[in-house]
Amino acid sequence: RMNGPQLKAVLERAYRNYYYYKYVPGYGGYSYYTTCMIDTNSIGKIVYRDGYPALPDGNNVGALLLNGTRVDFTDATKYYLVSTVNYLAAGSCNFNDNGVSLWPLNQIVNDTQYYVRDAVIDYLAAQGTVSPKIEGRIAFDSTAPVTTATAPTGWQNTPAAVTFAATDDLSGVKATLYTIDGGPTQTGTSFTVSADGDHTILYWSVDYAGNVETAHSLVVKVDRTPPVVTYSPSGLVYDATDTVTLTCTATDALSGVVSSTCANVSAPAWQFVVGPKPSATATDAAGNVGTGTAVFTVRPSTHGVSSLVTAWVTKDGIVKSLTAHLDAAAASRARGQDGAADNELAAFRNELAAQGDKALTADHAATLAALSRLL
Repeated sequence: RMNGPQLKAVLERAYRNYYYYKYVPGYGGYSYYTTCMIDTNSIGKIVYRDGYPALPDGNNVGALLLNGTRVDFTDATKYYLVSTVNYLAAGSCNFNDNGVSLWPLNQIVNDTQYYVRDAVIDYLAAQGTVSPKIEGRIAFDSTAPVTTATAPTGWQNTPAAVTFAATDDLSGVKATLYTIDGGPTQTGTSFTVSADGDHTILYWSVDYAGNVETAHSLVVKVDRTPPVVTYSPSGLVYDATDTVTLTCTATDALSGVVSSTCANVSAPAWQFVVGPKPSATATDAAGNVGTGTAVFTVRPSTHGVSSLVTAWVTKDGIVKSLTAHLDAAAASRARGQDGAADNELAAFRNELAAQGDKALTADHAATLAALSRLL
């Protein structure tokens, strides 16, 4: 009975025998080559990494597969029944350290040399020519895995999912690794990129024979921040008859603005007392939508409202009456008589309501009434 670490120890020594036979003159002959390399029967497959010219380093066994299932070389709790010849089990052919066999002789279940011998004879008779490499029971893996990536293209306004799929036909994929923006190497086959930015991802895989794939790269672009729409100047105060002049700008620091309803403003301030203030939207390449509204205050003066009365009211007598209410309200307000001022302005609005669509349009009457409430 042998566990994973014990199997790896004898297989690593078998690779060392192969290495010295093949690459170092004067080591062994045909019998050394055929006897001192470990073979396996048809249920198994041994995969080695031929690291020549580097010397064997104890990490040249990529995999031992039994009926397609990988033996875990780190698991000392699971045991396998292993049949071999006494010659090797005794530590011959370098299967020993300082005379102590690498084979765990204290774990022998059955000592049936006759059976092993007969099994070998029967196998040779049935097969004719024996070649572990041709039969696929021993393989040398010098080919790196192949890794493909699946990731969204173009700018994304949600976290971007990246997945990897790696294949290796011999020893199998041991791990897939990746870095994000030159950061630490991470292991895994999927992750999500949430941070805004243009991210470069390097990815590659290694197999159990130690072959390392050349790194591939891909770019993932994430922009979860909407564009910024601004009107400038901002925060100014306008009289009713002033002209509001604003410049609208849409910006996006990442994917860029692809469309916008931004328009510059040049309009009299009184328009924004009864109507909405200017606003606009902008869309970036990732599909984020940003909105901005102009920031300013319309604070009418008595003089400004009176100017609009003069411009909009068509009857001189009504103009005089309305402006008289405005002047009286301003005088009361200056004396601290707010009640009297409010009464004059109420009278102003009542007269406007009576004159709507007569001495002035209903829209102008509504605007003047709204302005009066700000005096």
